Amino acid sequence: MPVRLRWDLYGLGPFFVAFAVIQILSIIFLYAAPNTDSWRQTVFFLFDLVIPLLFSSLVLFVFSRDITPKNISFLFSLPLKMGSFILLRYIRLFLFWWLLCIPFLLACYGSMPQTDSAAVINVGHILSAAFAFLPNTLCFAAVSLLLLTVTKSTFSPFILLFGVSTFDFCTFGKILGVFSVTANYYTELKSTDLFFANRLLFLCFGFIGPILSYIKMKTDYIRNKG
Repeated sequence: MPVRLRWDLYGLGPFFVAFAVIQILSIIFLYAAPNTDSWRQTVFFLFDLVIPLLFSSLVLFVFSRDITPKNISFLFSLPLKMGSFILLRYIRLFLFWWLLCIPFLLACYGSMPQTDSAAVINVGHILSAAFAFLPNTLCFAAVSLLLLTVTKSTFSPFILLFGVSTFDFCTFGKILGVFSVTANYYTELKSTDLFFANRLLFLCFGFIGPILSYIKMKTDYIRNKG
């Protein structure tokens, strides 16, 4: 294994920069929220759009150093047993991200103004919030990694994700329906079942995307060796 991989810091520099950006935006947005409804919308906006987009950009930045037309020979020169390197790096990067983001999510949720003065934040509320916010981050990152693996370009995945998010945001989450990335923010999905299907769909692809990327890299390796 090349030395540069052995001592790779998994993009922790830009990772902490991205996290700092989130904190600054969060302070600005949450401070400007005048009431309970806008506070909730702000939290949903941060975790449905801002954080997933930042994390997908981080994934593109970290992995593009290996998956580019210029460096693609690096992937093809890997022994087959090393094909999991990208997948393992993805998992580690994701764990680092949520290690810092989850406490912030809990702090936001715990301090969110309650419409009912008797309401109490419990474990069920926290788990519900985690399920509501986690799928988008997983899915955005998975799409970024998969498109990066297929296109060998950082530009295409970023433009696609940014474009779809902007389109869905501007159409109030109504056009894409079950595929809406702003299902939390606008809450325009017509039923609980449809919202659950939306979260489950994004969560599933968040796990399937890296596996597809892994298969794509192994397929390219075998094709080039053959």
